[in-house]
Amino acid sequence: FCRDESPVSLTLKNNILQAGMLRIFKTRQGLISSSPNFHFLKPSNDHCNAFIRASNLLVAGEEVAFLAISLLPLLKPQPNRIYVDTSSISYLVCKAVLMSGRYGGRVPLIESYESYTAVNQSFDFVEAPESLVLISATTSGGLASKILNGTTFPNRQVVTLFYSKLIGDQIGIY
Repeated sequence: FCRDESPVSLTLKNNILQAGMLRIFKTRQGLISSSPNFHFLKPSNDHCNAFIRASNLLVAGEEVAFLAISLLPLLKPQPNRIYVDTSSISYLVCKAVLMSGRYGGRVPLIESYESYTAVNQSFDFVEAPESLVLISATTSGGLASKILNGTTFPNRQVVTLFYSKLIGDQIGIY
């Protein structure tokens, strides 16, 4: 709310969240770049000269709480299973769950599906409306595409946190 108790506009709210996220991203060096003579091999087996490391962004509690604000809308339907591609984002998810106040004394199951392991081997996702699949980061949208093509999850249940590129109508937050 503003000083006169009127609600903050959605545009202003989104601009504040985006500016704060960019500051955290730059300060914590969320983008890891290689030198001209080297490249990285991503979990997808693709090669790249830069990648997003979400775990770099989750080191200070107040910053994690700020980032967790953007996850709150995902928790409105109270998913009882939240799948994460890496356990490094579990802290962010737990912070959002606690901030939401929607779970009372219980906490949803938060389980890592180990990124591309889930799509390269058989991972037992519970493909239900009460499940949510989170992807920590992407520069290509490839993991979300593979999960969406290999499961019955609709796009709204497969969400990428940090991204530079998404495919089609994939959903991303930052």
